[in-house]
Amino acid sequence: MHNRSNTPTNNSLWTRFFLSFIICCTILAPGIVLSKNQPSLRIEDPLIQLMVFYLLAKKKGGVNNVFFGRKTRPLAIPYLLLTFWILSVTLIVSIFSLSIGTLFSTIISSLSTMKAFLIAIVIINLSKDKITVKTQFIIVIACLLIELFIVYAQANNFFDIHEWLSPLYRRDRRFNSAASRIGGTYGNPNSAAVAIAAMLSLVVSKFTFEVKPFHRIFLIIIIIFSFYSVVAFTGSRTGMLMCIIAISMPFLILMFLRKHRKKALILTIGIFVIQCSLPSILNNSKWSKRYINFTNIESIDQSLEDPSFTARVANWESIFNNMQNDILGGKGLLSRESWIVTDNGYVSVFLYGGLVGLCFYIWFLLYPAIIMLNHLFRLNSTLPFFDIVLLSGGITCISILIIASITVPIYANAKLNATFMIIIALSLNSIPSTKAMTARGKPVVGDMTKLCTQARNKRICHD
Repeated sequence: MHNRSNTPTNNSLWTRFFLSFIICCTILAPGIVLSKNQPSLRIEDPLIQLMVFYLLAKKKGGVNNVFFGRKTRPLAIPYLLLTFWILSVTLIVSIFSLSIGTLFSTIISSLSTMKAFLIAIVIINLSKDKITVKTQFIIVIACLLIELFIVYAQANNFFDIHEWLSPLYRRDRRFNSAASRIGGTYGNPNSAAVAIAAMLSLVVSKFTFEVKPFHRIFLIIIIIFSFYSVVAFTGSRTGMLMCIIAISMPFLILMFLRKHRKKALILTIGIFVIQCSLPSILNNSKWSKRYINFTNIESIDQSLEDPSFTARVANWESIFNNMQNDILGGKGLLSRESWIVTDNGYVSVFLYGGLVGLCFYIWFLLYPAIIMLNHLFRLNSTLPFFDIVLLSGGITCISILIIASITVPIYANAKLNATFMIIIALSLNSIPSTKAMTARGKPVVGDMTKLCTQARNKRICHD
């Protein structure tokens, strides 16, 4: 008898096609600019909203099952609280100085920050079988390859790519051939580098647990080319650090699962040494000045005096000085300070929602990670390989999100935020359902020995 969850049907095929289309549009396709004074129109926005209404109408329990199910709860509770808190602060602060039209557009624009959350909700609710989840996993890797190709083509001027895509992309920001740093489809070098690192976390996690030699060779080529693209084409210091985290953390997770604590410590020290020596390796390249040489005091002093760093610090000081009377609740989305470029995800959330909003944001970052870590280390002896890969990639992705938010305002960047939410949603899909956990029995703390033995036996039988 075939397993019902793995039997392909017309509904499942359409679901996979729909989710693949949504993921590709979110990661790769920009908004179509209708006019200079209007926000860009994205293809996937109405589709996501229609699908959310469809899920609410179809699923039993409505809002409770769609938004607050076992897998969606870690995202829904903190993200909804954060969004509605910032919206409430904005309305309270600005309601008497806004017209009805401006007030309505403010509500719509503030709710647009929920787009990334809604994408995650749709992905989790529609992914009812492992084949659908694996299809999305492959689509994310395919999007990474396309993004790398676009970055490489833009850097080497293979063809006039900004003219080719000018109906879709803003020419003044994206695909500028004269730019020394490449921003890809994200329009910003730091955003593109961080997005590549986030998608790379899934690739490295797959490589870590992969047993087929051909697949491992293919994955390591992707890893090398991704790291090279971030270092050589984007010139992003944050992106380089995030790539090092994306490459190293899945191996650390694997070693802790196997209880090889000494090897994990040696690997951590080796990663730190590589990070410190990389600027010396790049000494003769044009990007060497972009990276900090931690072994050279003069290099550190020059980095602290870099105009981009000093400008960011000045903006942060200006925001903190103007927030003395609004520390608790923030200034909302329409204050004069909200137009300041913060280049910091935590500062931007603090500006919009104060300490309360910042606490909700930190809760949103930590809650899914704690859930994933709990399931990974308590159920690792009973979880399938692919679920372990997704959990490892999700933990790595959230780690990148936490650290990269120091210099990149990910929450305020709709496209970049949606990229992270897609990967986190895929990882949350690997959390066992209540029925599955009951069927497995009481969770037992185990290591990876049993799983590795099964993998070797499977490989021998396959050969």
